[in-house]
Amino acid sequence: MVRDIETLKIQGASNVARAGLKALDHVVRRSMADSKKELVKELKAASKKLVNARETEPMLRNAVRYIFWKVADISVDNYKAKTREIINGLYGTVNDAKKKVFEIGANVIKDSDRVLTHCHSSSVMGIIKAAKPREVICTESRPKYQGRLTAKELVKKGIKTTMIVDSSVANHVRSVDAVLIGCDAITPNKVINKIGSYGISLLCEKYDVPLYVCSTSYKFDPESIIGKGVVVEQRSPKEVWRFPPKGLKILNPAFDFVDYDNIYSFINELGLFSPDSLFITLKDSYEWMFEKVR
Repeated sequence: MVRDIETLKIQGASNVARAGLKALDHVVRRSMADSKKELVKELKAASKKLVNARETEPMLRNAVRYIFWKVADISVDNYKAKTREIINGLYGTVNDAKKKVFEIGANVIKDSDRVLTHCHSSSVMGIIKAAKPREVICTESRPKYQGRLTAKELVKKGIKTTMIVDSSVANHVRSVDAVLIGCDAITPNKVINKIGSYGISLLCEKYDVPLYVCSTSYKFDPESIIGKGVVVEQRSPKEVWRFPPKGLKILNPAFDFVDYDNIYSFINELGLFSPDSLFITLKDSYEWMFEKVR
């Protein structure tokens, strides 16, 4: 699982989190620990490897945080079975939260709308498939071309879809009814998403097009409250140009920061929230997420 997360074989925050939960369940199932203390030690070692496999994955870190928050309260009796119940219960909770995002988002987007999306987000895809808008504009999302995944899924569902090159996005944002993006991480004042998202957010502000960030709340990064910012991953220049001329410098950042000022609303499993109200809602709803942030 660690190798698959590192090499991007497993992509998307929700998929990475689910993979991490499966891996931790495997650790418990195969553990020879003869005490709760020893089992927790094994889980912490495994969790560290999983979390370090991808820097920009707060959803996985939150899953780990929740597991240890719950495990601390279980008795020493039958501790392995109870730990597995916690892990598998969280797996189900994550899946249920995604379905709720789809449902809420489908009530926001009308079937008469033209929408634009960037990169490939499972939350955005779920909303679009449920809402069935009139047309979807999707970007290529270079250099990994995640937009092709988006296009394939939508065409397969019979949804009218047009793919555009990234550099033409300004010509299309001004003609759509809404822009939907996912995100990899949420902080108290910005979100982190696929490179290119910041520019799109500025276009939305310029042309007064609502920008919706579609994601479960589990992507909020509590460490960002105390200044431990999300690291923007710099990927291999070979993704951009496999055999560039000698001496050429290539920058290939994976992510952008999108300011709350340019976001119209968040669509998550708790409902539809303005950027101003999101942080308070999360603190009230998920106590465990904010415990012992150091």
